[in-house]
Amino acid sequence: MSLSAGAKLGPYEILSRIGAGGMGEVYKARDTRLDRWVAIKVLPDHIARREDLRVRFEREARAVASLNHPNICVIHDIGPGYMVMEFIEGETLAARMERGALPLDQAIQFAAQIGSALAAAHRSGIIHRDLKPGNVIVTGEDRVKVLDFGLAKRMESGTPDPTDPDVTLVSPLTLPGVVYGTPAYMSPEQALGEELDPRSDIFSLGAVLYQMVTGKLPFPGPGTVDVLRAVIHKPHRPVVALRPEVPARLAKLIDRCLDKSRHERLASLQEACDTLSGLAFDLAAPKSDVTALALPAAAAPTPGPSGKYKVFAGIAAALVIAFAAAWYSGALRRVTGTAGQTTSVDGASPLALYRSATELLRLHYREGNVDRAIEQLHAALRQKSPYPLAEARLSLALWRKNSVSPDPKLLRQALTYAEQAVNGEPQLAVAHIAHGAALAALNRSAEGTAAYQRALALDPANAELLWRMGDLAAARKDTESAEQLFGRAIAASPKDWEGYGRLGFLVFRQGRYEEALKAYDTMRQLVPDHPRVYSNLAAAYHQLDRTDEAAAALQSSLELSPNAATYSNLGTLHYFQGRYPEAMRAFERAIQLNTNRYLYWGNLADAARLNPGSEQKAKDSYVRAIQMVKDHLANRPDDVDARSSLALYLARSRQTQIALEELAQILAQKNPGVSTLYKSALVAELSGQRAKALDLMGRALDAGYPLREVRREPDFVQLRADAQYLKLAARFEK
Repeated sequence: MSLSAGAKLGPYEILSRIGAGGMGEVYKARDTRLDRWVAIKVLPDHIARREDLRVRFEREARAVASLNHPNICVIHDIGPGYMVMEFIEGETLAARMERGALPLDQAIQFAAQIGSALAAAHRSGIIHRDLKPGNVIVTGEDRVKVLDFGLAKRMESGTPDPTDPDVTLVSPLTLPGVVYGTPAYMSPEQALGEELDPRSDIFSLGAVLYQMVTGKLPFPGPGTVDVLRAVIHKPHRPVVALRPEVPARLAKLIDRCLDKSRHERLASLQEACDTLSGLAFDLAAPKSDVTALALPAAAAPTPGPSGKYKVFAGIAAALVIAFAAAWYSGALRRVTGTAGQTTSVDGASPLALYRSATELLRLHYREGNVDRAIEQLHAALRQKSPYPLAEARLSLALWRKNSVSPDPKLLRQALTYAEQAVNGEPQLAVAHIAHGAALAALNRSAEGTAAYQRALALDPANAELLWRMGDLAAARKDTESAEQLFGRAIAASPKDWEGYGRLGFLVFRQGRYEEALKAYDTMRQLVPDHPRVYSNLAAAYHQLDRTDEAAAALQSSLELSPNAATYSNLGTLHYFQGRYPEAMRAFERAIQLNTNRYLYWGNLADAARLNPGSEQKAKDSYVRAIQMVKDHLANRPDDVDARSSLALYLARSRQTQIALEELAQILAQKNPGVSTLYKSALVAELSGQRAKALDLMGRALDAGYPLREVRREPDFVQLRADAQYLKLAARFEK
């Protein structure tokens, strides 16, 4: 049915007609109950009279309504023959591209947002099937909204319904029936009428990105059949032939998305979003940026040691994941203000509570600070709600608490508060930072990156945002971008200690120990009461063979607050001194404080194995460590360093064949880190494969692993008598 201005549809007052599609007309309307503008899609009469098509229409609405994502058009309501959506002011991407190809940074930004929206749909079991520029709206703030899931279909077996009226009906080239979608953007399997999966949407995203970058369709033709033949059989013209300045990584991504074979095509939108995010970082970062530490450019950017049976490098893993060293106590009913005064929670204003909580979170490593911050922010919200600023900071406080005491409930709460903050004040950068942090912690890194990008557009010099973006870059092993972002965070706020800690960890893992020591020492000057910084200093001192200073730093850490990481580092120091009983006692203390890290159990097993009379303890500890690392890999199968720990524990437990199977998986990966290479060399040596052990050791030493640790390793006693090892050692001594 057609509606005129002033007509009523339930509680909605029609204002004007704004478009039409195969499944109906779209009107701008006012929700008289909530006094807001909405968009209403209304079924035409000839469709509304058919029950099967009304069911199809409702299925579309339910499919889209099940999705909750900032880049997907929100469904507010559904009625008999109509669907109510959010009203989005902007222009379609198709209209935007009528003016020509987009700037590269803008094309990448839009593609990342589209990819994030589709990834969310795929996680819910929904594929779009008709992604095209006309189904994407760009707002005035350059936020993308994907809409018209008119072809959206749950991933299930079966052939398309040929009665669907909201599609471009095209005669297939090889199969009887009809094909759904828009020819210029559909995948080859869609053009052939085959069953679809998420990889079809990946192809369509590649086609849209190709057009954004070049201003041309990847598969042009004078007619529908010509276009479909090109989609199925003809290669697209290389992007760089049309636009030479396109980065090689972007051109490669487009090529992989547009592969004719779905089996050779890019496998997931997660990978596409991660690549696009990395490209966005590269284009956004000023090329002249230098860090406050004046890092030498010649340092190798390869991942570095994370400790085979020690935590000297591994302890800093917490820095990349969360950099949290807070140990929690019960919530207190007092508030410590920024000037050191105390204020009653009940008597403080919402703004005072917010400011106090923010200061507590800045020093989150102090006992009880995070719990007090959470309590104060709840108190602020009891007085004033909605309060997007407090909701965003509360989300970050819950994220912080989860980083030390993992709890899915905390992360769900963090995401809820972040979403409330974003919806309440979309121009608030901290709201998008909180949203990104919660999404990343929930393993939704592509969506988290998109949230961070929105924050970056609002506040490009926000130090917390920059180091959080660096965390994501480090997690996807883009060490160059991570280092640049940590450096930008330091430059933006030289007194924010978080950036120095993260930068220290990053360069430490690259074997750049002097630079790590400098970063950690700067962090110590800023937060001299932080126990973790002294443990990290000890790690750097140890790698630089400054044993006495390492021991002194560990004592400083223990004096401030006994913690598992410091005890594990102390055990490592004893281990390399050959003091195995003392090493065992330190590792046992680490386990008492934190029983949930496989690395601590593996450390204990390694020390007990070399301590006469402790063979059974070694055996039992290896069993525990092996099971724990297997549990970890069940959730993180791509963690190659954890897999190398598993292989080493198996080899030391004399489960040689299984260890070699794990080693084969490790060596099949591209660019394993230096710690992984070193542990793999140990596995090869313990398994009787000397030549492979020497090759892997050489690669580890090339990547920055210290030769002195090879000389101290008990499992390399026989290898060190090998003539090839002596040549290798002589080369690295020089």
